[in-house]
Amino acid sequence: MRKLLILAASFCLTSCVTMIESDKLSESEKAYINEVKSAKTSFVQPKSNADEIWSRGINFISKYSGMKIQNSSDFLVETFHPESSDLGTTGYKLNKLLNGNEVTFQIECLYKRTNMKFTKEVCQTNEQILSLYG
Repeated sequence: MRKLLILAASFCLTSCVTMIESDKLSESEKAYINEVKSAKTSFVQPKSNADEIWSRGINFISKYSGMKIQNSSDFLVETFHPESSDLGTTGYKLNKLLNGNEVTFQIECLYKRTNMKFTKEVCQTNEQILSLYG
């Protein structure tokens, strides 16, 4: 639960990081932002952890996506694409690929092409947060 709260707070923090002057962040906030920025959006985990990671990924998308989930299966969770809506600016696609005793998770953030530079940066940060969330 504590990890969930920390990640939720960091989601808000890193989503707004472009608006925050970095000299006003604490050392621990700066360290966490650096950890987020170095997170991989494709990662491999043991098959024994797959269900828990998958569940947390769905939970994250349900809570933080601007778009509702359109497709959901045991191997894919995908929101509506924000390009086709005025409701949100970011959506997600999460894939789970089985490979023997390992599972590869792939995260993609979908974004509107309006205000593209800002939205793309936020989207990339959100992908990385989701990978840490798992």
